[in-house]
Amino acid sequence: MAAASFFQLDGLLRFCESRSSKLVDLDNVVSMYIHAKVYNALYLLEYCQGFLLQNMVALLTYDDSVRKLIFGKKLHNHDVLSGLLLTLQTRVREKTPGNKTTNKS
Repeated sequence: MAAASFFQLDGLLRFCESRSSKLVDLDNVVSMYIHAKVYNALYLLEYCQGFLLQNMVALLTYDDSVRKLIFGKKLHNHDVLSGLLLTLQTRVREKTPGNKTTNKS
């Protein structure tokens, strides 16, 4: 995937994404997600996001790296639901068009 991305071989990148998506499991989803972001592998990124959503409960109890991926270092206590809500609200605000924190006057 790294070589396909570096040499801008889109067909090969899509092939790598397709093959990689078949290997995603609880043990490697965070690593796959990070690699998808690094190499701009959008199909694999979406697949990993879907996998994370479908397996959220298992992942939050199974692997601490998922908590770090979602919450960063901001979750001081173990209130996962409150942390998820806060993270979701923050990300929705960031993605909402016209919702900039800086004013253009």
